[in-house]
Amino acid sequence: MTETGEIECRNALSKCGIPGIDWSLNPYLGCAHGCVYCYASLMMRFHIEPEAWGTRAYAKTNIPRVLGRELTGGRHRRNGTVLLSSVTDPYQPLEAKHGLTRACLQELSARDMEVSILTKSHHIMRDIDILSAMRRVSVGFTITSPLDEDASILEPGATPTSRRIAALASLADAGIDTWVFIAPAFPWVVEEPETLKALADTLRDAGVSRVSVDPMNFYPGPLVRLLRTLDAERPEYARRLRRAMGNREAYAASLSRRGRIGFPVAHGP
Repeated sequence: MTETGEIECRNALSKCGIPGIDWSLNPYLGCAHGCVYCYASLMMRFHIEPEAWGTRAYAKTNIPRVLGRELTGGRHRRNGTVLLSSVTDPYQPLEAKHGLTRACLQELSARDMEVSILTKSHHIMRDIDILSAMRRVSVGFTITSPLDEDASILEPGATPTSRRIAALASLADAGIDTWVFIAPAFPWVVEEPETLKALADTLRDAGVSRVSVDPMNFYPGPLVRLLRTLDAERPEYARRLRRAMGNREAYAASLSRRGRIGFPVAHGP
């Protein structure tokens, strides 16, 4: 169960250090997807205890109004590319109730802002009417495993991989630029040419334009949670992860060969 609530924010847009992105926009604090490897638990540790990450999510109820003010604020007006979102999922379950992401998209669309969206939820399809009308928008789905059964263990609250790919295909059919973020790049995925090729073929058939790959950051906190889960559910994956932890040069070399997936590849959104 996820503890939910409502809060208010002072600012909507935050400066973002991701290449090609100027601002991040996070309509929610916390995330109900409960991904066992999530790094955001470290970045948000002053707001939500790392051990509680995935069990608490709060709606920033005034964020559309604050965003509108920031986008029209005279000499303080915000310009540039906006990412939805950097430390939460803009289409987690709370969005069905609050519609904050949709309201923020309406604000951004009205001012012709360039927008990049990153999610793990097929619920983005609800907003295809707004997205298809926006002149400068791209939609990315994070995919860590091609197998639904693996994703259900690692990302228990998120949409199954197969349904994410189906959503990508529908978005592409609507003329929306789509891409995929392999993040983190798990050893048991990126070290297997056949696995990567099968995933690439599926994404290509779905109309995906490009793939970004994010190497694993071996942060202790997320690693403890991830290894605990893998030891219980996927011991072979746990062994491969420990091998990568012990030989990071070999793991990095496997990433350097990722061009074999046959897509333009970059780091980050």
